Amino acid sequence: MPRYQVSIDSPKPTSEAFAYPRRLRQHPRVGPERRLRPASRRRAVRIGSTFEVIVRIGKRRLPLRYEVKRLEHDRLIALEAQARWFRSYDVIAVAAKESGSVVSYDALLELKGLAKLAAPLMGRAFRRIGDDAAAGLRRVLAVA
Repeated sequence: MPRYQVSIDSPKPTSEAFAYPRRLRQHPRVGPERRLRPASRRRAVRIGSTFEVIVRIGKRRLPLRYEVKRLEHDRLIALEAQARWFRSYDVIAVAAKESGSVVSYDALLELKGLAKLAAPLMGRAFRRIGDDAAAGLRRVLAVA
């Protein structure tokens, strides 16, 4: 199973660092290959909230509908997307540190059926998508 993990230090306190993942639907671009658009009209993100991410893999555009599965105030958001040949489960967690916070991003891609045979290729694409998302997080979290 391809997995992507990264931790990002930020000078922001946990409440400010968590504000970005908590307002995912308000950000029109999340990295160079992912676009968000609301999948529901709810304003506040809560368990059950959904949104769509358009992921570009090569020349293909793959729309993924994410649902918030777990939400802990100023600490953690867990998201899940299901597709015919995989399931993506992403967790963004924020923890306090002496001078700011650390944001951890952990994404797991569970391949289904014959797609499991393509795990090495999918792993490379998944890492590239994860790197793009991490770069977007770094940009937002770097500003004090």
